[in-house]
Amino acid sequence: MPREALLVQTFVELADTLVDDFDVVDPLTSLADHCAVGFHSVHAVPMRLRGQTIGALNLFRSEPGSLSEADIRAAQAFADVATIAMLQQRAVTEAHLVNDQLTHALNRRVTIEQAKGMIAERTGVGMPGRRGLREATQARRTEGR
Repeated sequence: MPREALLVQTFVELADTLVDDFDVVDPLTSLADHCAVGFHSVHAVPMRLRGQTIGALNLFRSEPGSLSEADIRAAQAFADVATIAMLQQRAVTEAHLVNDQLTHALNRRVTIEQAKGMIAERTGVGMPGRRGLREATQARRTEGR
């Protein structure tokens, strides 16, 4: 099974996936490349939190064979911590983005209100009379058409 398929299988099935000996895998797959650099097996651990899967942690070994139960539990714990960290970072980044958007919108609104104030001051129309100025302006536009 190609390494890329391991990730997809782990992601879709939400289960650990193992290729315990690259030598018995089709040599045309990308796993043969890993074998050439010294890796002989891989264990893929799902990265998920509360039903949301964001990927898989692939553990490559220099020897054929599977991981011990203790190593699998440790790998899943590591994947869980990494998942929490990644999702937390995503939440922080999204919060910063929303904060920046709200700040920009508020600054634009402040600029608009300042412009309204300047227009009201220059035309001598107070803030309550501004509505009448706006209606008169719209009426002039309508008449011109």
